[in-house]
Amino acid sequence: MNEFRQYMPVDIHFGNGRMNDASLFNLPYHKALIVTGREALEGSQHAFNTLLKNLEANHIKYIIEDSVSHPLVKSEIVDATVRANDFNCDFVIAFGGGKALDAGKLVARFANEDITLLDAWMKSREVPPFDYDPMFLLSVPTSFNNASALNPKAFLYDLQNQRQIRLKHQSLFPKMALIDPLIASTLPFDKRFDAIVDAFIRSIELIVSDRSIMHTTQAELTLNLIVRNAAGLNKKHPDESVLHALSYALMNLNRLYMPKPWFPLQQISDAIEGYHETLPHASFISMAALHYLPHRLINASDENMARIRDAFRGTPFESNNVAVAIDNFFRSLGNGPIDFRPYGLELALVSDYMVHLKTIYPDFEALGNDTLYEIIERTLIKE
Repeated sequence: MNEFRQYMPVDIHFGNGRMNDASLFNLPYHKALIVTGREALEGSQHAFNTLLKNLEANHIKYIIEDSVSHPLVKSEIVDATVRANDFNCDFVIAFGGGKALDAGKLVARFANEDITLLDAWMKSREVPPFDYDPMFLLSVPTSFNNASALNPKAFLYDLQNQRQIRLKHQSLFPKMALIDPLIASTLPFDKRFDAIVDAFIRSIELIVSDRSIMHTTQAELTLNLIVRNAAGLNKKHPDESVLHALSYALMNLNRLYMPKPWFPLQQISDAIEGYHETLPHASFISMAALHYLPHRLINASDENMARIRDAFRGTPFESNNVAVAIDNFFRSLGNGPIDFRPYGLELALVSDYMVHLKTIYPDFEALGNDTLYEIIERTLIKE
C-alpha cells in the first residue's frame, strides 16, 4: 500500500502499518499525556499497545487519561489538564475517535493556560487572549472519522444549556497526525459505516453545489473510492486495500475547507445530536440519507448529475437513474436500521428538533419546514 507524508498545516503520516514505525515517535519530548476513552482502548487494544511500545523504544514516559466519554464535557478537559501539569507532561497524544481527538486538542491548548479561559470561550464564543502556544499534539484516529485529526475545531457539550458548542481556532490544529488505515479493521461492524455514509453525502453535496474546481474534483475522487470500496466492509476482516482506500477517501475530503452551512443534513444531525447527547455520531445521517438526497438532487445541473452517475459506472450499482444507483449502493451496505428508541428520539419531538436546529443555526434556510418535517419523520418511522 502507498504511504506518504504531507503538511497541510498538520504533519500527516498516512499508510497501512504506519503505527508500527517506531521512528515516527522519535520526538523531542520526554513525557506524554495520552488522552483516550475506554471504548477506543477496548476496540483498538493492539494498536494502543504498539503506541506504548514505540514510546518506550524512544525513552518517552507517559500517563494515560482514559476518561473521555460521549458527550465530551468541560470537566473532562479540566481534569486532564490538571493531570498533564501535575505529572509534568510536555506533549499530548490523542488516541481514538472524534471525541478523544477533540479532547486532545483542548487539553493541548489549555495545559499551559488559565483554565478559566475555556469557560469564557464557551460562554462568549469569542476566542480568548491566549498567553502561550499550545503543547505539541499528536493525533491518532482509530476510526474512519479522521476529520478532527486534520482541522482546527473541537466540540464540547454545554451541560448547562444542553447543546453542543463548536470551538474553532488555528491553535487547535494538531501538530502531527498518524493515520494508519489498518487500525480501522478492529471497528465493530455496527460502527464501520456511519463516517463512510457521512462522507458519501458530503461528496454529493460538493458536486451538486459546484463550489470550486478543487472541491468538485476532490469530491469526485472521494465518491468514486467510497462507491467502489464501501461494500468491502461487510467482510468480517476487510481487505487491507479496502481500508486504505476508504481511509484515504475520507482524509482527502476532510482536508478541504468546508463550512457546516454547506451541508444541511449534517446541520440537522448536529441539532438532533445536541438534543440527544448520547446519540452515536452520524447515526441519524446514515438513516436519513435516502430521505434527504432526493431533495438535494432535485435542482442539480445535468453536468453534475452526470458526474455523480459516472461514479457508479462499472459497479454493481450502476443505473442511468442516479436515485436508483444511490439506493442500490445503500442496499449493499451492512448497516441495518438503527433503533433510535434507546436514545430518546421520538416523532412527538420533531417540532423541538426543528426549533433546536434554528437555535443552533439561525440562518438555516436550505430546506423549508415541510421538507424538514418529512425528512425527520420518515427517518424515525420504521418501515
